[in-house]
Amino acid sequence: MTRANALELRRPYLIHGLVLLIGWGMYLLDRDDVLWRFIRHSSHSRLLEHLGFGCAAAAIGLGILLGCWRTDRDYRAEGWTPGVIRRRCAGEILHGIGLASLVPVAGFVLIVCGEAIRSVRYAKLKLRIAREHGGGVPCGVPVAVPPGPAWKWLVLSQAGMWCAFVSMVIFSIVLIDHAADRMFGITMLVSIATRAALPLDNFRRENHVD
Repeated sequence: MTRANALELRRPYLIHGLVLLIGWGMYLLDRDDVLWRFIRHSSHSRLLEHLGFGCAAAAIGLGILLGCWRTDRDYRAEGWTPGVIRRRCAGEILHGIGLASLVPVAGFVLIVCGEAIRSVRYAKLKLRIAREHGGGVPCGVPVAVPPGPAWKWLVLSQAGMWCAFVSMVIFSIVLIDHAADRMFGITMLVSIATRAALPLDNFRRENHVD
């Protein structure tokens, strides 16, 4: 396993954050989000906007459900099964699609493609380790078992996504841009804080990094 692969496994949300940051940065070039770009000339644009962001909220919610499925066991060897890994990969892509609905067309394409590539690569690396170690991750390859109840780590790992879901639901109802800016700003801070509280996967570089 290369050092680049080790970074992808140990810090997947760093890459995720960079993709989102660049995608949101497209607002500097274009102030119209992808949904408004296609519906602004419709006589029912307001209704379509409610429906569109409602679908985005549903995508985020479904992504959370797929990601939460046995997430509490992701810190244990038996959690690394092909089914769990693929479900979480699909959930992360859906979550990215939901968030990307808020940014311009270029940002939407960048976030969706970037998240799809990152999630698939991450899943393939985990599947590779699961196959090599019989579905588990002994000898210091992730996953480390953190202290405390499993629900605590489930909440920490998903808190940012739940905040994004609640923010998107509220925005799909009120459709007030400055309210969305504040809600998603809070979401970003919650995500950073909770992710910082999670333990690093326990790699042993000398054994697993070329």
